[in-house]
Amino acid sequence: MAAVAAYDTPPRVRVVADGISVIPVELPIKSLGYVLVYVIDGDDGIHLVDTGWNNEQSWRSLTDGLAELGRSVTDVRGVVATHIHPDHYGLAGRIREVSGAWVGLHSADAELVDAHYLLPTDQQPDLTNELMAAGVPDSDLGEVQGEELPESGYVTKVIPDLDVADGQVLPIPGRGVKALWTPGHSPGHLCFAIADQAALLTGDHVLPRITPGVSVFSCAGANPLGNFLQSLTRLAGVPADIVLPAHEYEFRGLEERIAELIKHHRARFLDVYDLASSGNRTAWTIASMMRWSRTWETIDSLMKRSAVGETLAHLIHLETLGMLQRSTDLPHRWSASSGRHPNGRDDLLSLLSIPR
Repeated sequence: MAAVAAYDTPPRVRVVADGISVIPVELPIKSLGYVLVYVIDGDDGIHLVDTGWNNEQSWRSLTDGLAELGRSVTDVRGVVATHIHPDHYGLAGRIREVSGAWVGLHSADAELVDAHYLLPTDQQPDLTNELMAAGVPDSDLGEVQGEELPESGYVTKVIPDLDVADGQVLPIPGRGVKALWTPGHSPGHLCFAIADQAALLTGDHVLPRITPGVSVFSCAGANPLGNFLQSLTRLAGVPADIVLPAHEYEFRGLEERIAELIKHHRARFLDVYDLASSGNRTAWTIASMMRWSRTWETIDSLMKRSAVGETLAHLIHLETLGMLQRSTDLPHRWSASSGRHPNGRDDLLSLLSIPR
């Protein structure tokens, strides 16, 4: 996989393909730094893929980037978000107010606009129950749930004008931008293929270096990791001479990167299975025993919530495959299933040879 730009190079506004430019829009989250907003030229003006956080820092970064391209927000005719997360959808409403642009989102994410997902986390009753069921100790529950993203964009409700369907060609005159539904990171996550340029905008579904987060929290659906793996295999055959993700940098080598992501999750499945099958353990306990980039004790509460959610995503997919089972009492304790797969780890290796 050959990167077009080095990760350590400060991002800049630039043209990445014919009629496609990128603006790195600053975010109030240090671990992310910025989101890559793509500007697509159409016959009627410009169209944006993703927007940035709903705060003044991101707004200024976006408007300054458009000015570098000789454009302004009033030139925007359409905004489509890869998904509803606030670094991608946050500024959609403000852009619409200024420019009159249409706003597009997949219906599975649009349904979350009026859901508890849009509330601050300490006001989400479902999240409280999920964390308790995952075995988060009472001593940690308040901090893990209450750790909020900065200047939360969740509280801004923006109803999209356009429900973007799988396979739909976006209303960008003169451009053939096709939506591909790739659920997993969010229920309605979308990628966008531009066939005549062999360009693929992947949002948070495929990133060049880091592994996209797939968690069961935040209205993610019954088996988000299973969806994510299926979505990866769907993209494997899409022509993509250049891949344009929403974070880090553009790159080449889509199929190689997909293979790396599948390999990563395969290793994670084995780790989770070993920890669950060796003793009745909660998702919190299993997460605390897994290998992360930092030790569990040094991970902040927000990242611990994410780690537990990602661990649960692996546990639930293994349950779907019939490899693990959970107790009916709370908090749920996970163990090896006594049902369809008597050979345990050997059966799991066979099941994981092809993503399901």
